[in-house]
Amino acid sequence: MMNEVMSVVNGFSNGWASAIWRASWQGGVAILVVYAICKALPKLSPPVRVWLWRLAFLKLLLSAVWSTPVQLPVLPPGTSTAALALQASGPGFSPARVSPIGPGSVPAAADVVLPSAVSVLLGAWVLGVIWYGLRTLLSWRAARRLRAGSKPVAEAEVLGALEELTRLSGVRRAPSVVAGTTAGPLLVGIRRPVIVLPEGLLRGCDLGEARLMLAHEVAHVKRRDLIWNWIPLLVQGLFFFHPLVWLGRREWDASQEMACDALALELTRSSGAEYGGMLVKVAGQRGTAREDVVAVGIVESYHTLKGRLAAIARIAPLSRRRLMVIGLALAALAVAGLTPWRLIARNAPSGGAAEAAVEEKGDVMATYPTSAMLGDLPVGNEDSNSYAAGLDMVLNYVGTPADYDTVMGDTGMAFIIMSEEGGPLIDGAVDVGWWPMASWGLEMRLGFLAQSVGREIRLIPADAAAFRADPAACYRERFEEEVKASIAVRKPVLIVHDVCWVVYGYDEGEPPLIGDWSLHEEQKPKRVERYPWALIVLGEERDRMDRKAADLAALRHAVALSRDGFEVRLPDYAVEWEPITARYTGQKSFALWAEMLRDTEHLGQRRWHSNMCLHLGLNRGSAVRYLREMAKRHPASVAIHLNAAADRYAQVLELLETEDTSEGAMMSKEGREKLARLAESMAAVEARAADEMEKAIAAAG
Repeated sequence: MMNEVMSVVNGFSNGWASAIWRASWQGGVAILVVYAICKALPKLSPPVRVWLWRLAFLKLLLSAVWSTPVQLPVLPPGTSTAALALQASGPGFSPARVSPIGPGSVPAAADVVLPSAVSVLLGAWVLGVIWYGLRTLLSWRAARRLRAGSKPVAEAEVLGALEELTRLSGVRRAPSVVAGTTAGPLLVGIRRPVIVLPEGLLRGCDLGEARLMLAHEVAHVKRRDLIWNWIPLLVQGLFFFHPLVWLGRREWDASQEMACDALALELTRSSGAEYGGMLVKVAGQRGTAREDVVAVGIVESYHTLKGRLAAIARIAPLSRRRLMVIGLALAALAVAGLTPWRLIARNAPSGGAAEAAVEEKGDVMATYPTSAMLGDLPVGNEDSNSYAAGLDMVLNYVGTPADYDTVMGDTGMAFIIMSEEGGPLIDGAVDVGWWPMASWGLEMRLGFLAQSVGREIRLIPADAAAFRADPAACYRERFEEEVKASIAVRKPVLIVHDVCWVVYGYDEGEPPLIGDWSLHEEQKPKRVERYPWALIVLGEERDRMDRKAADLAALRHAVALSRDGFEVRLPDYAVEWEPITARYTGQKSFALWAEMLRDTEHLGQRRWHSNMCLHLGLNRGSAVRYLREMAKRHPASVAIHLNAAADRYAQVLELLETEDTSEGAMMSKEGREKLARLAESMAAVEARAADEMEKAIAAAG
């Protein structure tokens, strides 16, 4: 149970990290741009400054949730758009770097799913959000106490001035005004705003100064600043760790106060000197006190007061025409700045044809329900290769007879030992435990498997750049229609991300795929942990290849695998972060494994080598059963060599029973040398098995 919970947390944390990173850098750039504009243009109108800061903070929020860019076909046809995406490429995980977890990847004693580094960061972030939320809650409660402890102002002159200012500003209902123990004038309350004036300041000022204070707070009501302030409050809560957010909040507050200053001067028609004198008097009364309440005031600090006094001297009324131009410019900036764009190449055909294709796809997608789920789920295979088990399950589900060992043998997985030279590296050591869990060994024989079982099988890879930039957007663009179309005709889908999941349905969640790991015997559909970098989908039935001919083709492939007889192509969608220079399938893999064992400077993890032994045993167990069954279909002259090859692989299984991958053995030079020699012994036995399979091919003519 804890493993499943931790797997879900680890999967969710990857999506969280991508969203936080995307929003952090895009929002950070927006804050820096607005900050530079405001500093470069000191005469910029205060309301314009406020709107620029609002757009910057909205960019932070939208970047976290809006991951799919709007595509603009403006580039010449054929232009590569990978480097031109204006969408964030958040921190991702290479298929080669993520260690597989589950009851088929490591021995039961080590089968514990640990929190990833990103999950730890997620936990720290949650604590930070809770801290900021409690801070805000305390501030809100302080505002309520301040409001409850204040006394209504009864002076008729003050109330008359407030009514006049309310009427002039166009505010429908005048806010209440009370006197309290606050350090400076404040406005609190969104639904029923209340102006809180300091008792001492109210006694020591004349009616003109009180009128200016009230005008400033009425300006806050008119501009709905208390409502708008929830945006930076939310942003600070989510991005409390981001220094530019705190800088932006300070500038937001300063610009907001300047805008209220401008409106207050317009309402009272007072001079800048009179208004500035009021601000200085309030600042003197306030001293260094700071209100820890959810409110807006007049003077936040002496630092901002200096800038506001300078801004007051520059305030000039704007004409209606200029206001219209500024409004249109801000609207255009909002559309351009808040929307994630991606420049793409124009299609070579006419625009009408391209638009028709997009429209047709939209029409097709509209025909599918927003969620769907298949029933009568198949049984998984716990002790197996997850990809072969998944293929066995979905083929039989759609009525195509297949069995696990046939899938393993026809694809060559029964005979392969996969390795990657040069990486993946973890702490300087090659993660050999990843090698047997990779999917490339099976993928390169899906075409042949389709012929042998009589059903089209398609591998649909992601675009590497698109997947790296935004896995969610890549899914919607590349995979969503394939998944929905397949589920609509009752065909489960296999997805590839580290291990194989069988997808039985979809919904509108994130990720939207519902399924289970193929190694779980009792399938209990749940949300898939991560977006896939490839799909395996079933097509229509096709003519089945003659079984004896398929046997011979499979044997030739098995011999080639054992002898590293062909170069393994690196799939386009495999996002390789490590310097992998080659992939091996047979004798060279045994040699590379032994070399890694003898590298006592980079020990790596014990479970890596137990993973190799475990999966080599799973594969060779299938090889024995596959060859024994094959021998029944062929004459004695062929069967004798097939059974001899099966005997050799059975001998490998016997050798594996002597392996010692305990912590003590893998941390000692002697223990590692013993396993290295065992690998070399198994390699010698497998070479003889390949010789027997070659003799069987020759005997079959």
